[in-house]
Amino acid sequence: MTPTLRLALLGAVAMIAAARAEAATLVALTADNKLIRIDSETRRASAPVAIRGASGEVVGIDQRPQDGRLYGITSSGQIVTIDPATGRATRVSQLNVAFQAAGHAIFDFNPVANRVRIMGLDGQNLRVNVETGEAATDGRLRNAEGTAMPRVVAGAYTNSVQGATATQLLTIDPSAGALNLQNPPNDGVQAARGRLSAQLPATVAFDILSDGTANTGYVMAGSTLHGIDLQSGALTPRGEVRLPRGTSVIDIAAMR
Repeated sequence: MTPTLRLALLGAVAMIAAARAEAATLVALTADNKLIRIDSETRRASAPVAIRGASGEVVGIDQRPQDGRLYGITSSGQIVTIDPATGRATRVSQLNVAFQAAGHAIFDFNPVANRVRIMGLDGQNLRVNVETGEAATDGRLRNAEGTAMPRVVAGAYTNSVQGATATQLLTIDPSAGALNLQNPPNDGVQAARGRLSAQLPATVAFDILSDGTANTGYVMAGSTLHGIDLQSGALTPRGEVRLPRGTSVIDIAAMR
């Protein structure tokens, strides 16, 4: 083997290893209360598993940085942990305020405060201790310039790892074609951060995977998985995910 060929082979191996190191498992929540695990690189999907043991339909999911477990919120306001492999749900707490999910909720953990942000399509904005279900009712979602209420359908925090000291809450408003920074998160103010580079359907799923230094954004729109630039909003199609016929993904949780 020539030195040139040896170097080329070593470079190819390194590239493959790097790609696999960046691979994530995306746990997708479907509108019919099931979970599907998706490999972010190969886009292969597991068979759906039904969520069992929760009171009501699960309408939002996220991985909690502090313990690495998958949590969810149900249509009845119950907070549960869920085994992604089996779909078995275990009650953790119950929200102490009424929540109108309307079939879909934004549910994402703030890694600094160890609180989960729960937002509804009607603009409701809660900050919740999952251990107790106690919710602080924060400012309703609104645009910074004071125009009509935004149609925020997805959101995720950056730096979502245990021990994070700083984070930002990014949201997606497909009707405005906008990637927003919710700043401050407790006030619900949507500040435009970037323009989405493609038109997205009314319902999309979004999450951010962090290794402590870099953040990688994922967007599921229909059956297409996209990468998203968290500064500009540029979308990069990664390809189609072969989902069961008629499946609608309403949320994703990116897990290493």
